[in-house]
Amino acid sequence: MGDAVEFVSTVFDGYELVAGIEGEGRTIVLIPGHTMSIDRWLNFGYVDDLSAEHRVVVVDPLGHGRSSNTSEVDAYGPDQLVAHLLAVFDRTETESADVWGYSRGALMAGLLARHSPERVKSLIYGGNVLFDPRPVLAELGLLPSPAALEEMHARAMTGDWSAYWGAFPHPLPDALKADIESRNDLGSISASGLAVHRYPVRWEVPEGVPTLAYWGSGEIFHQLNIDAASEQNSATSVVGGAHAEAFALCRPAIEVAKAFWGSID
Repeated sequence: MGDAVEFVSTVFDGYELVAGIEGEGRTIVLIPGHTMSIDRWLNFGYVDDLSAEHRVVVVDPLGHGRSSNTSEVDAYGPDQLVAHLLAVFDRTETESADVWGYSRGALMAGLLARHSPERVKSLIYGGNVLFDPRPVLAELGLLPSPAALEEMHARAMTGDWSAYWGAFPHPLPDALKADIESRNDLGSISASGLAVHRYPVRWEVPEGVPTLAYWGSGEIFHQLNIDAASEQNSATSVVGGAHAEAFALCRPAIEVAKAFWGSID
């Protein structure tokens, strides 16, 4: 599994960014979510399946997997995330690609598609909200204050994972939390998560880029996404499970993706 992956790296703004490449044909770029890495796409079978017919480039974002760690929040701002992806595109000689991101990776993919639509043939936006969640969270009393978030990051810098989990947006089983803690640098994960709050980005369908948004039927934002999608020019689909489970459902997700690509070719 993943034995044929070629890992390459590039240095951008002083940080090493790592990507894996496998297969030949039209390029698909995969971007993992927060606390995830290249290995998650490998372990659940996405790369093996897709690389049978495509050239797959799978990315470790800054602060994740094999790429550099940094606890500097500003390194994860929207402009920086786009620049990092473009650096990986250039390093892997990817002129343009079908781009598939999940969770925070979907946010990154959407930013790239809006900034550089000529580099994105199509966009799959997985496991993320299609609306501005802040008013909803505020109404439910679940929107942390900027001061609370900054305090959480300061505590995380001392190695306090409990502070980080206290501000995490999705409920996760204890076993998964332990796994995440074992393979991530807390300072980097905290900083990249804080950047989402410090520099909020509202979802917009990228003009001129065919887009599919999908998510799990067990997501806490399931119905709100349905409502928001009705007003947007995007294909949509729903797979089973909540946030983590929806990603683990590799086969249903790939079937949805292939049907989408077939509809736009």
